Amino acid sequence: MNEEQEKKDEFFIPEKEFFINVVNNIPKGYELNQDKKANFLHGLLKDDFKCYINIYKEYVFEFFNIRIQASLFKGSDNKGKVYYFSRKMDCKNMDQSEISNYKNIENARISQHLRNSFTLTINDENCYDNPDIKVVFGESGFLFLNNFVNIDADSKNEQNEKFENTLILYALYIAYMEKIDEFLQNTSTLYFDKKHKNASDIRKQIYIFGLKHFFTNPVKHSRQQLHVLWNIIEEYYKIGNKYAEIKAQAEDIIDIIEIEQKEYDDNKQRKRDNRINLIAFIITLAGAISIVKDTIDLFKGG
Repeated sequence: MNEEQEKKDEFFIPEKEFFINVVNNIPKGYELNQDKKANFLHGLLKDDFKCYINIYKEYVFEFFNIRIQASLFKGSDNKGKVYYFSRKMDCKNMDQSEISNYKNIENARISQHLRNSFTLTINDENCYDNPDIKVVFGESGFLFLNNFVNIDADSKNEQNEKFENTLILYALYIAYMEKIDEFLQNTSTLYFDKKHKNASDIRKQIYIFGLKHFFTNPVKHSRQQLHVLWNIIEEYYKIGNKYAEIKAQAEDIIDIIEIEQKEYDDNKQRKRDNRINLIAFIITLAGAISIVKDTIDLFKGG
């Protein structure tokens, strides 16, 4: 253990560390955990949520057919790392200046975990700090800190559940980002591959997804702590803004596709009309020639 690791251990007791990964299928060894629900979520998000777990207490969370793995081992497509630590030192007997100094050092340690440097600014925009837990979000992960020291088994289980629920919210954020990227790729493919006939289907999919699954805050108001945590996640990662952008981009791309399709159809119709007019002209001309010829023959016969 190096000097820096020793300093970290003065503050935190490591409980769990996970790498966050998007997987196409449920990995071998994972089984559906019927007991793990997301009842704090609204509507279809709650109903469609699935949690799979293996013997190592690793997770796969599933939202709208997107699967987010929380693994103990680093994969090839990690979206970040999450930490669950418990506080070592009780701040209750500290005076205000000691608490302030302690918090500064603590935040520096958290920054180093999340960014591998001391440069992460920790404030209300990315931090939830309550007497029971402290959660700090970074660009690609979060750190969950159990603020209680020397707690009994029941309280420990409650804190574990709070961590798991926070992990579910973070997995939902990743799932939203994956779905937004999927819509962007699909609309881009429509344009560049000239698959114009599928444009309305993609637009319909985006709007149906929004109606069924997308919420500015998907957490029920009755779950106040999780509701506040999602507000921080949503604002820090700008999920709503990104969803609005992809909807606008999809509309723009589809509008361009429909304009080009209309121009193509109009041009095709003009060519068809021109051919019909040409045929009609030829028929008319042939008829006129026939009439002239008959008239000439009539005069010659006379």
